Amino acid sequence: MKPAINQAVIGIGKMEYCCLIMTSQMNHECSQHPLNTCPDIIVILDKEQEEYLLKGKNADYVCWFCPWCGKDLRK
Repeated sequence: MKPAINQAVIGIGKMEYCCLIMTSQMNHECSQHPLNTCPDIIVILDKEQEEYLLKGKNADYVCWFCPWCGKDLRK
């Protein structure tokens, strides 16, 4: 049986995005790396283009669906 992910465990107050993991990604602050190079962040929001990007090794890819819950991010 999988343990439930709870908000206290991942250190967030309220769910602001489609799921807890996406909320954690969007609110992550790294004390060791600049945000754009932090290996703990794999999804970023391009506010100028209003698109979510999945970070790859050599490029960023437009992400239309949440990698964790599957919700359509284009809405």
